[in-house]
Amino acid sequence: MRAPRRRGTQRGTSGSGAMKSFYKRKQPPKRFFWAKMQLRSTAYGEEVLGKYLSWLKFFYLSWRRKDTHFLLSAQGDPGANPVRAEGVPPLVRAVPARSVEWDSHLPPLWYRTWFFETDRVGNLKINGERSPVNIGMDLKAWALMALPEADGGTEALFVIGTPGGKGDAQLSMYGFHEGKLGPCLQSIPLGATFEAFSKLVCLGRHVFAVHGGRLFYFYLSPFTERLEEVCIGEGARDDRVNGVSGTVTADGYGNVFWISRNEVYGMRIGAPSRLVTVGFSINLETVKLVCSDRFLFVYRREKGAFGSLLCEAYRTDCPQPERLEMHFTSGWNSILGVRDVALWYLKTQDGRGTVALCSNEGHERQVSEVETVRAFNWFCLFGNVIAGARYAGYDEHRNIVYIKA
Repeated sequence: MRAPRRRGTQRGTSGSGAMKSFYKRKQPPKRFFWAKMQLRSTAYGEEVLGKYLSWLKFFYLSWRRKDTHFLLSAQGDPGANPVRAEGVPPLVRAVPARSVEWDSHLPPLWYRTWFFETDRVGNLKINGERSPVNIGMDLKAWALMALPEADGGTEALFVIGTPGGKGDAQLSMYGFHEGKLGPCLQSIPLGATFEAFSKLVCLGRHVFAVHGGRLFYFYLSPFTERLEEVCIGEGARDDRVNGVSGTVTADGYGNVFWISRNEVYGMRIGAPSRLVTVGFSINLETVKLVCSDRFLFVYRREKGAFGSLLCEAYRTDCPQPERLEMHFTSGWNSILGVRDVALWYLKTQDGRGTVALCSNEGHERQVSEVETVRAFNWFCLFGNVIAGARYAGYDEHRNIVYIKA
């Protein structure tokens, strides 16, 4: 992370100032964009979208490497799809794997060779070694930002918690470089909440947080290297950014989606004021979103003790997501990719030990089955199915290791 450079204090923030750039400092544009609710931000336009799409390519190149780790947030993949693959594998099999021992209040992060753990009062450990920097009390979420060298090479840790154990929760940004955490560079108040945990994900320079049921959006400006709050839709009073639950997911075309009061909404990077509605819940409970490339999968459950899990598929590389005439049997699908014009995925029922490889050209066709232990979560690592895993990768001896869900 770049060393801090002295600047005047910004309203609503604290910290040591902006980060000194590793690259030639750009001049900010002459005109700032003013969204509703008087939030000033530079997170608008095609250039911002283009930089983000470049970051997505960088992310997936890193995510799919077998010699390193790229678990930057609790959800892993920006689309919340528990798969690391280079395409549709020719063979899917259940394999034994070793779980990584960890003791962390927040789900651990694993960036390259650095393994992050913390207790509730902010004592951080990186590869088991205690960091001298405390990241706050009552921790609710964290995520890493990793940018390619072409975009400054920034590395940072973002934390939702209470610095010093006083006041309400804040989003804090810490510099990170070569396995060492630097001081807090900026903190932004988010307000109090009775919820035990929040959600946080960094999509390039774009930081999304779900805290107290509200969706927050911040942008790390390449001109000031400070976080700017970005207005989504009509701002904080917009019902579509309140009553938010679950994770914030992103497809491969610059779209971001979330669940608000049982409905699904989306926006595109570079144009956050223009929101779209994805389908309608009617009498169903919307429970989860998954993205993969140009597809969004919306999971809704029939109400009742034994309600079936329904999956709706949408194509998102268009101005308004389009519902596809694609039918699925009840269960969860993890997307492997498209091959021979068909969508390929792994399917599992709640808690059952059978994982089915399926293809779909309108209707589901089961190709094969894999028997695993009974688990509600599992991860697919280049065709290897690991039950009970939130994330999986390889150790230095090329053995499969995983983090328990």
